[in-house]
Amino acid sequence: MKKFSFLKVAIVALGVVALAFSCNKDDDDDPVVNDTPVLGVNFNYSVDANVVTFTTTLAGNVWWTNSGTDYPAVDKRAEVAFAEAGTYTFTCSILVNGVTLTSDPFNVVVEVGDATIYDTDYWKNLTGGYGEKRGWVLDVEAKVHAGPLSFLGTSWDFVAGDYADQNDAWMWDADLNFTFEPDSANVRMDWPGDEGYGVMYFDLINGRNFFADKKKEAPETGTYTLDWNNRTITLTGATILRSYKPFAQVQDDPNCEGDDCPKHQEDGINGISDWVNYKIFELTDTVLRLAVLRDQDVHGEGAAWLIYNFVEANTYASIVVDPPPVLVEPVLTSFTANDLVGTWKFDEISQDWIGWGEVGIGGRRLNGWNTRADMIATLTSWGAADAQAIFDAGDAKEFVFNADGSCMLGGVANNYTVTDGKIHFTNDLTDEFSLVWIGLAGKDVTVLDVKLDVDGNAYTSPGIWIGQKNGAKDESSSVLLVKQ
Repeated sequence: MKKFSFLKVAIVALGVVALAFSCNKDDDDDPVVNDTPVLGVNFNYSVDANVVTFTTTLAGNVWWTNSGTDYPAVDKRAEVAFAEAGTYTFTCSILVNGVTLTSDPFNVVVEVGDATIYDTDYWKNLTGGYGEKRGWVLDVEAKVHAGPLSFLGTSWDFVAGDYADQNDAWMWDADLNFTFEPDSANVRMDWPGDEGYGVMYFDLINGRNFFADKKKEAPETGTYTLDWNNRTITLTGATILRSYKPFAQVQDDPNCEGDDCPKHQEDGINGISDWVNYKIFELTDTVLRLAVLRDQDVHGEGAAWLIYNFVEANTYASIVVDPPPVLVEPVLTSFTANDLVGTWKFDEISQDWIGWGEVGIGGRRLNGWNTRADMIATLTSWGAADAQAIFDAGDAKEFVFNADGSCMLGGVANNYTVTDGKIHFTNDLTDEFSLVWIGLAGKDVTVLDVKLDVDGNAYTSPGIWIGQKNGAKDESSSVLLVKQ
């Protein structure tokens, strides 16, 4: 049997420790990689006529900057073309582990300019051409578009001009009457007032300059780049004329319930995280439609492109828009008390909203329901609860009008008079004519002259539509009664 040698074990152990120490020391002595860009070391440039070509050996997110405009490296290379000869100061930067490392500034001399780099339709449309500037205003009067704002599905491919995902293929041009009710004080945008929104300008005068003479925010001056291949305009130091849901109230505590929960005022633009890069939806010599992504909307409406609709300023000023038509309540003035005498019940299509028209045009149904099932399906999709039960309960009601001016409305006694199509009750209505989101109240209702269906075709009512103005809208919340 061999004897165990503590001396040999100790020597071996010391050797292992020494080896480990030696390895650790070698690791500590590895040179530290310094990715700070240095001209002539890890990036360089060359000048050919008016084109400056940058190259780098650095990998990752690298870009060159001149006068606030960034030119990112693609495959470790970037090209910048100049219209004017001159000396241009650049820096080179790289993003490393969340930290931006930037080179010392360096000058690039361009001895020959070439203004033909801007001799394309898209540069001319945006700016008017080299040495020119062009102003753009929001279409807040709906002179060219339905209104100043449109909504678009996030799958839209701005280069291809089509939807990448047909399941997200939708677009909606909001008109001037659209509101974000009930949380936005009945406005869609912060309307311009006497000063308007202002004008924003893109120019090609001694560079690419942007100026926004804002009236809703402070004026801003910056620069811009136009990447037509990717349909992108990038602004530095400024933002476009903008506004979105300016009066929306945001609840501070999501666990709080009820109207008394604390809220704060939303400034209207927090739903968009990127106000630097804008996608070009449309660009002509008179129309500019720029999109930003609603990616952080505070009201949970989901992601969407918001398209701001601009019109060239001089063109906009020259367009004369006829004043909007005056819409009036469509009263069936020929309706009398004798017409009302009898027993009435709710029709199968027992409710709708009736749009007002110009004098003599009559009212128009705002929904195309032909069956109760259609009506219930639509209202349920809008969030109505127990629509079927509400209409079933309504079917049990009778509305009896007697020749002596007395009436029994769903079991509630009252008295009435009729003058020029207006029914006046002695006592306030409560829930006699209440259905889904429609509840006639007070003492007066109107017998409506409904002449058009939802598509604008001639319409004949099977009974009488009675209703009241729906808030500030030019429409009436109405119920349909048929005589038994």
